Amino acid sequence: MKTIGITGGIGSGKSTFCSMLEECGAQHFNADLVASRIMESDSEVRGLLVQLLGEKAYLDDGKLNRGFISSRAFSDPKVLEQIGTIVHPAVHVAFEESQENARRNKCIALIREAAIPPDENTRSQLDLVVSVMADKELRVQRVMGRSALSREEVEARMSAQATDAEFIASADQVVWNNGSVQALGEQAHTLWNEWVRP
Repeated sequence: MKTIGITGGIGSGKSTFCSMLEECGAQHFNADLVASRIMESDSEVRGLLVQLLGEKAYLDDGKLNRGFISSRAFSDPKVLEQIGTIVHPAVHVAFEESQENARRNKCIALIREAAIPPDENTRSQLDLVVSVMADKELRVQRVMGRSALSREEVEARMSAQATDAEFIASADQVVWNNGSVQALGEQAHTLWNEWVRP
Protein backbone atom coordinates (compact mmCIF):
# COMPACT_ATOMS: atom_id res chain seq x y z
CA MET A 1 0.00 0.00 0.00
CA LYS A 2 1.24 3.47 -0.88
CA THR A 3 0.62 6.30 1.57
CA ILE A 4 0.58 9.77 0.02
CA GLY A 5 0.37 13.11 1.80
CA ILE A 6 -1.51 15.83 -0.07
CA THR A 7 -1.03 19.34 1.26
CA GLY A 8 -1.56 22.92 0.15
CA GLY A 9 -3.00 26.22 1.25
CA ILE A 10 -6.62 27.33 1.29
CA GLY A 11 -8.04 27.57 -2.22
CA SER A 12 -5.23 25.58 -3.82
CA GLY A 13 -7.51 22.75 -4.93
CA LYS A 14 -6.04 20.00 -2.76
CA SER A 15 -9.48 18.64 -1.81
CA THR A 16 -10.46 18.39 -5.47
CA PHE A 17 -7.17 16.65 -6.20
CA CYS A 18 -7.82 14.20 -3.36
CA SER A 19 -11.30 13.47 -4.71
CA MET A 20 -9.75 12.64 -8.07
CA LEU A 21 -7.37 10.18 -6.41
CA GLU A 22 -10.33 8.66 -4.55
CA GLU A 23 -11.98 8.05 -7.91
CA CYS A 24 -8.84 6.14 -8.92
CA GLY A 25 -9.27 3.88 -5.90
CA ALA A 26 -7.51 5.58 -2.98
CA GLN A 27 -8.83 5.75 0.56
CA HIS A 28 -9.01 9.33 1.87
CA PHE A 29 -8.00 10.57 5.34
CA ASN A 30 -8.89 14.26 5.74
CA ALA A 31 -6.82 15.52 8.67
CA ASP A 32 -8.83 18.74 9.04
CA LEU A 33 -12.16 16.91 9.27
CA VAL A 34 -10.70 14.38 11.70
CA ALA A 35 -9.32 17.23 13.81
CA SER A 36 -12.78 18.81 13.97
CA ARG A 37 -14.31 15.50 15.03
CA ILE A 38 -11.69 15.03 17.73
CA MET A 39 -12.21 18.57 19.01
CA GLU A 40 -15.88 17.69 19.57
CA SER A 41 -15.66 14.08 20.75
CA ASP A 42 -12.43 13.81 22.75
CA SER A 43 -13.10 14.97 26.33
CA GLU A 44 -9.43 15.65 27.08
CA VAL A 45 -9.02 17.77 23.96
CA ARG A 46 -12.26 19.62 24.73
CA GLY A 47 -11.07 20.44 28.23
CA LEU A 48 -7.74 21.78 27.00
CA LEU A 49 -9.42 23.90 24.34
CA VAL A 50 -11.80 25.41 26.90
CA GLN A 51 -8.81 26.20 29.10
CA LEU A 52 -7.13 27.93 26.16
CA LEU A 53 -10.10 29.68 24.52
CA GLY A 54 -12.82 29.80 27.16
CA GLU A 55 -16.36 28.44 27.21
CA LYS A 56 -17.17 30.22 23.92
CA ALA A 57 -15.14 27.54 22.11
CA TYR A 58 -18.27 25.36 22.11
CA LEU A 59 -21.92 26.07 21.38
CA ASP A 60 -24.73 25.09 23.74
CA ASP A 61 -25.30 21.85 21.80
CA GLY A 62 -21.67 20.82 22.28
CA LYS A 63 -20.62 21.54 18.72
CA LEU A 64 -17.53 23.56 17.91
CA ASN A 65 -18.05 27.31 17.73
CA ARG A 66 -16.19 27.41 14.43
CA GLY A 67 -16.59 31.13 13.83
CA PHE A 68 -15.20 32.01 17.25
CA ILE A 69 -12.31 29.55 17.05
CA SER A 70 -11.40 30.69 13.53
CA SER A 71 -11.44 34.35 14.54
CA ARG A 72 -9.10 33.61 17.46
CA ALA A 73 -6.81 31.26 15.56
CA PHE A 74 -6.36 33.33 12.44
CA SER A 75 -5.84 36.60 14.30
CA ASP A 76 -3.18 35.29 16.67
CA PRO A 77 -0.44 32.92 15.45
CA LYS A 78 0.33 31.84 19.04
CA VAL A 79 -3.26 30.69 19.57
CA LEU A 80 -3.17 28.77 16.28
CA GLU A 81 0.05 27.08 17.35
CA GLN A 82 -1.39 26.19 20.77
CA ILE A 83 -4.50 24.68 19.20
CA GLY A 84 -2.24 22.59 16.98
CA THR A 85 -0.23 21.40 19.97
CA ILE A 86 -3.47 20.16 21.56
CA VAL A 87 -5.06 18.57 18.50
CA HIS A 88 -2.25 17.30 16.26
CA PRO A 89 -1.10 14.38 18.47
CA ALA A 90 -4.62 12.94 18.46
CA VAL A 91 -4.86 13.34 14.68
CA HIS A 92 -1.52 11.54 14.35
CA VAL A 93 -2.91 8.56 16.29
CA ALA A 94 -6.10 8.58 14.21
CA PHE A 95 -4.03 8.46 11.03
CA GLU A 96 -2.05 5.49 12.32
CA GLU A 97 -5.36 3.71 12.93
CA SER A 98 -6.53 4.62 9.43
CA GLN A 99 -3.34 3.14 7.98
CA GLU A 100 -3.90 -0.11 9.87
CA ASN A 101 -7.49 -0.35 8.63
CA ALA A 102 -6.44 0.40 5.06
CA ARG A 103 -3.80 -2.35 5.17
CA ARG A 104 -6.29 -4.84 6.62
CA ASN A 105 -8.73 -3.98 3.84
CA LYS A 106 -5.94 -4.41 1.26
CA CYS A 107 -6.35 -0.83 0.07
CA ILE A 108 -4.00 0.05 -2.78
CA ALA A 109 -3.37 3.62 -1.59
CA LEU A 110 -4.17 5.90 1.34
CA ILE A 111 -4.06 9.66 0.91
CA ARG A 112 -3.68 12.05 3.85
CA GLU A 113 -5.06 15.50 3.13
CA ALA A 114 -3.91 18.35 5.36
CA ALA A 115 -3.64 22.13 5.18
CA ILE A 116 -0.18 22.15 6.75
CA PRO A 117 3.08 20.56 5.57
CA PRO A 118 3.78 17.30 7.41
CA ASP A 119 5.96 17.43 10.50
CA GLU A 120 8.77 14.92 11.03
CA ASN A 121 6.51 12.33 12.68
CA THR A 122 3.89 12.51 9.95
CA ARG A 123 6.52 12.53 7.20
CA SER A 124 7.81 9.21 8.47
CA GLN A 125 4.34 7.72 7.80
CA LEU A 126 4.26 8.81 4.16
CA ASP A 127 5.81 7.37 1.00
CA LEU A 128 5.30 10.59 -0.94
CA VAL A 129 4.32 14.20 -0.18
CA VAL A 130 2.56 16.27 -2.83
CA SER A 131 1.88 20.00 -2.51
CA VAL A 132 -0.98 21.37 -4.59
CA MET A 133 -0.22 24.99 -5.45
CA ALA A 134 -1.97 27.88 -7.20
CA ASP A 135 -1.38 31.60 -7.64
CA LYS A 136 -2.51 33.71 -4.69
CA GLU A 137 -5.14 35.80 -6.46
CA LEU A 138 -6.73 32.73 -8.00
CA ARG A 139 -6.89 31.13 -4.56
CA VAL A 140 -8.50 34.24 -3.08
CA GLN A 141 -11.16 34.26 -5.80
CA ARG A 142 -11.89 30.56 -5.37
CA VAL A 143 -12.41 30.85 -1.62
CA MET A 144 -14.51 34.02 -1.88
CA GLY A 145 -16.62 32.32 -4.55
CA ARG A 146 -17.43 29.31 -2.38
CA SER A 147 -17.82 30.99 1.02
CA ALA A 148 -19.03 34.11 2.77
CA LEU A 149 -15.49 35.17 3.65
CA SER A 150 -14.27 38.61 2.66
CA ARG A 151 -10.97 39.20 0.90
CA GLU A 152 -9.47 40.36 4.19
CA GLU A 153 -10.61 37.20 5.97
CA VAL A 154 -9.26 34.96 3.21
CA GLU A 155 -5.92 36.74 3.19
CA ALA A 156 -5.73 36.49 7.00
CA ARG A 157 -6.16 32.71 6.74
CA MET A 158 -3.53 32.53 4.03
CA SER A 159 -1.11 34.51 6.19
CA ALA A 160 -1.64 32.06 9.07
CA GLN A 161 -0.76 29.10 6.86
CA ALA A 162 2.62 27.97 5.55
CA THR A 163 4.16 30.03 2.76
CA ASP A 164 4.37 28.78 -0.82
CA ALA A 165 8.10 28.25 -0.30
CA GLU A 166 7.42 26.09 2.77
CA PHE A 167 4.82 23.98 0.95
CA ILE A 168 7.18 23.46 -1.97
CA ALA A 169 10.17 22.65 0.28
CA SER A 170 8.14 20.00 2.12
CA ALA A 171 7.06 18.23 -1.07
CA ASP A 172 8.51 15.42 -3.13
CA GLN A 173 6.31 16.59 -5.97
CA VAL A 174 4.46 19.84 -6.73
CA VAL A 175 1.16 20.01 -8.62
CA TRP A 176 0.20 23.41 -10.05
CA ASN A 177 -3.51 24.09 -10.24
CA ASN A 178 -3.79 27.36 -12.17
CA GLY A 179 -5.71 25.81 -15.05
CA SER A 180 -8.83 23.78 -15.66
CA VAL A 181 -10.30 20.95 -13.60
CA GLN A 182 -9.46 18.69 -16.55
CA ALA A 183 -5.79 19.69 -16.34
CA LEU A 184 -5.77 18.93 -12.61
CA GLY A 185 -7.37 15.57 -13.31
CA GLU A 186 -4.65 14.72 -15.79
CA GLN A 187 -2.03 15.41 -13.12
CA ALA A 188 -3.93 13.22 -10.63
CA HIS A 189 -3.99 10.32 -13.07
CA THR A 190 -0.32 10.79 -13.88
CA LEU A 191 0.53 10.66 -10.18
CA TRP A 192 -1.59 7.56 -9.73
CA ASN A 193 -0.01 5.75 -12.68
CA GLU A 194 3.54 6.68 -11.70
CA TRP A 195 3.37 6.15 -7.92
CA VAL A 196 0.56 3.71 -7.20
CA ARG A 197 0.12 1.40 -10.17
CA PRO A 198 3.74 0.17 -10.62
